[in-house]
Amino acid sequence: MKKFNTLSSRLTLAFLLVGILGIALVTTFHTRSTRHEFDRFVTEGRGHDFGDGRGDDFDDERGSRGDGFSSRGDRSQSENLFLRNVVRTSALGAVGAVVAALLVGAVLSRGLTQPIRALTAATQRMAEGELGTQVAVSGRRDEIGRLATSFNKMSADLAQSSQKRQQMTADIAHDLRTPLTILRGYMEGIRDGTVENSPQVIDIMYEEVTHLEHLVNDLRTLSLADAGQLPLDKQPIHPRSLLERTGLAYIMQAEQKGLALRIEADNALPEIHVDVERMTQVLNNLVSNALRFTEQGEIVLSAKLQDGTMLLRVRDTGQGISADALPHIFDRFYRVDQSRQRDTTGVASSGLGLAIIEAIVKAHGGDVSVMSEGENMGSQFVVTVPVQL
Repeated sequence: MKKFNTLSSRLTLAFLLVGILGIALVTTFHTRSTRHEFDRFVTEGRGHDFGDGRGDDFDDERGSRGDGFSSRGDRSQSENLFLRNVVRTSALGAVGAVVAALLVGAVLSRGLTQPIRALTAATQRMAEGELGTQVAVSGRRDEIGRLATSFNKMSADLAQSSQKRQQMTADIAHDLRTPLTILRGYMEGIRDGTVENSPQVIDIMYEEVTHLEHLVNDLRTLSLADAGQLPLDKQPIHPRSLLERTGLAYIMQAEQKGLALRIEADNALPEIHVDVERMTQVLNNLVSNALRFTEQGEIVLSAKLQDGTMLLRVRDTGQGISADALPHIFDRFYRVDQSRQRDTTGVASSGLGLAIIEAIVKAHGGDVSVMSEGENMGSQFVVTVPVQL
């Protein structure tokens, strides 16, 4: 029945149904009425029969044959009456067929045009700013049903994108306002003489400027990634060497917190072609997050080849991630703890780190995912990168 799930097949079937209905009505009406008129014609013709048994002899005076039919004049009148009745019944049958076809066509066309009118009204509402408008699909599987489904998805995506854009704008404004407020406060204090221009004050101002610089760089990276213009300088590197770069950068911080930092990667693994600096940035961010939310236990960096892709894992035994937060963990400006802008060491967090990780990995043709069994159960981030064997 899939061949009848298209609009063209339904229209063809509708036209065929209307035609069959019209033919059936005309044929039925015409057959019954014509048979009645023909029987009456034959009966009237026999009423003029001479009944003299002369067979086919001609009567010179009356000009008729003894064939059981009327004279030439009477026969012409009967034939005309018969033909008029036949034409009349045919016309009535045709009119009835046209009326039935119009009724059936109106019902069928209403069923076809009603969803189109609903789509037109929905697009007008969207043009007026009502994003998220939905259209009832009603289980249709033809082109109109697929169009309605695509429209609903597009409308929902637009509403979600608009909401995210508004939220992102508010988050950017907030993240920019905080360091700017701090800088302005210290600068006004120094200008008015209420704050001493000490090295400590300069250090605080420098940290806020650095935070602003990082935020601007992060936004620029995401903007380039969204436009598909993130520059990548791909080079071959062994996965273990890539993991060791990150491990050496954070080994001292891990030891200071009493955490074990281990690397698990087979030397027989094939090389991967990646932008080393960008991929190091990905792993550094993941390990930095692991150190931030892990108080005891270990952090493990591992690499494994699976189905033609390289799996780079960063696993920790820290706070873990709740089930409610997992679907939003890569959203921009999303923080598991919305009330905390800085970590325990005082380092500012913009909420863009994981979004940047996802953008960089996808620019390499890979993907990133996260797994956690719940709070205080640790977490594991998995970066997949294609391997050119």
